[in-house]
Amino acid sequence: MNINLASLEYLRNQNIHFCVPLTSGQISVPFFQSFIEWVKTADQLQIKWKIDTETDTDQTNNILIEKFLTNLESTHLMFINPNLAWEPHHILQLLSSEKHIIGGIINNTVDRSPDMRKENEILEVSTVNSKFLMISKEAIGHLSNHHNVNPLDNARPYFKTFFDNAEIDGVFYNEEQLLCKYWKDMGGKAWIHSDVKIMDK
Repeated sequence: MNINLASLEYLRNQNIHFCVPLTSGQISVPFFQSFIEWVKTADQLQIKWKIDTETDTDQTNNILIEKFLTNLESTHLMFINPNLAWEPHHILQLLSSEKHIIGGIINNTVDRSPDMRKENEILEVSTVNSKFLMISKEAIGHLSNHHNVNPLDNARPYFKTFFDNAEIDGVFYNEEQLLCKYWKDMGGKAWIHSDVKIMDK
C-alpha cells in the first residue's frame, strides 16, 4: 500500500483502539503473528493505537465499545476476531477510507444490492461483518442517541445496546444487521473495502 504525505498526516492524527472479543478464550497464533507485524508497521509510520480484549459473553461487543468510549484519545474502534490472520495494510486501508463504519470481506461474502454506491474499491453494503470492522467514535456517538440504543446499566453511561438482536416489523435482525440498520436510520451508510479480503478458517 502506497501512502502519500497527506494520507500519512491523517493516519498519524488518528488513534486506533483494537477490540478483540475472546470467543474461544484465547488469541490464535495467526492473529498474534499478524499483530506483531502491525506493531512494527505502526511504529514505523508513527500511528497511535491500543488494544483491549474481553472474554466472550452475550455483551462482549458492548463492553468493548464501553472501553473504547472511556478512552478519550481513541478515534476509531477496530473489532478483530482473534482467529483471523490479517495484514497491517488492511487496517491502514480501512482507516484511510475515512468512512464511519467500514469492514473487510470475510470468506468472500458481501451483503449488498446492485443499486448501492461504489467509490472505487469501497462498496456500500447492507451489513458489515463484525469480525473485521472499524467504527469511528463519531459514529458511536450518533448511535448512542438512537431511540433503540438503551442503557444496560445506569451506573455505566457508555454501556449500551449498540449490539443487540431484535425483531422489527416482523423482520429478525442479528447484532451486525441491527447496528447497520440503526446507523442507516440516522442517515449513515455502511461500507466494505474490496481489497481487504480475509478468510476465516
